[in-house]
Amino acid sequence: MTAKRRKHTNRILLVTRDEQAVRYLADEVFQGSFWSFAVAPPQAHDLAARIQRDDPDLVLYFMDEEPGAALLVISHIMLQCPVPVLLMTAAPDHKKSLILKCLEIGAVDVVSIPPRAQGVSREHRLRLIRTIDAARHVRVRPITLPRALDCISLDGYQDEEYFRARERLKQELVARRSRDAIGIAISTGGPQTLGSFLPLLPEALPVPIFVVQHIIKGFIDNIARRLDAQCAMTVKLADHGEPAKPGVIYLAPDARHLTVKREQGRPVIHLSETPEGLLFRPSADVLFQSMAETYGARCVGAIMTGMGQDGVAGMRVLNDRGAFTIAQDRRTSVIYGMARVAVEQRLIQCIAPLDKMCVTLTDAVFSPAPARKKETAQTRT
Repeated sequence: MTAKRRKHTNRILLVTRDEQAVRYLADEVFQGSFWSFAVAPPQAHDLAARIQRDDPDLVLYFMDEEPGAALLVISHIMLQCPVPVLLMTAAPDHKKSLILKCLEIGAVDVVSIPPRAQGVSREHRLRLIRTIDAARHVRVRPITLPRALDCISLDGYQDEEYFRARERLKQELVARRSRDAIGIAISTGGPQTLGSFLPLLPEALPVPIFVVQHIIKGFIDNIARRLDAQCAMTVKLADHGEPAKPGVIYLAPDARHLTVKREQGRPVIHLSETPEGLLFRPSADVLFQSMAETYGARCVGAIMTGMGQDGVAGMRVLNDRGAFTIAQDRRTSVIYGMARVAVEQRLIQCIAPLDKMCVTLTDAVFSPAPARKKETAQTRT
């Protein structure tokens, strides 16, 4: 969905705290032009409200004073009040990683301005004015929360303000989520399948993920280490009694059921050898049932490749509680067994191929709950 077409009024909102930058741009760039401009500080919540009130044609973001805040501010703009954003900097080569992330999240373009001591040549001024005029005509697309979440990781950028801004955005993502945990049941073909989509999940995904992988004893710890090296999220074997933290993927250890219980208002991981007599230990049914008791409708259950029916009974409990239920499709499953039974028993709200599993899980964390039953473009086969 694109933003509605806006009536152009030649108004610019210049985002900066630097009074000298304002005078510089007024004297060197905008003097004699048809543009008028107002000034606002780079504070995400206040700026979004200002944009909604003043309805500018374009936001000029001056990056040189608080570069780390840019990602947070532009994320807020694109989430709440999409409007073309043009980045301005006197030192683009020093901010390449951050600029690329800002462009990914929705900024239209970046322009360089000469240092104030040099002034702006006539040719450069005309080029700036043309770029500004072109940028205001861009029809920006609102971004989704999952997209914002995916863009706020920035390897190699060490600006302290960036990390503060990133933490603020992560806190906002936590506040906006509609589900608090993900559980995954997987068996035959699991190690390869997990290695295909878990590394694509963003590090800032604000939920814990619990995984029951059926495999012979002695292999699950190696799987956890390998996934941890590949994934942006932390991957580890679950420990008894540890709090379940957002951004961590917990794998059930050998021969113990993984459950999660609420203690003193927070979810805590429990490992147990009971119930006994089940075909599998760890059991996905046991995990899903505990998630239904702890999170109710505010969780996601996914049943993936593997033979047998483990996870189906637990998926029924999740479905009855209003949780969001997902199955891997037949085409991309190594063994279409557990997922097939869950689909045939009409316990699944969304069927997803492996290459869409990352997006499907991330969307489910933020989508309104409970969602109607649906399928992806893949047909049931």
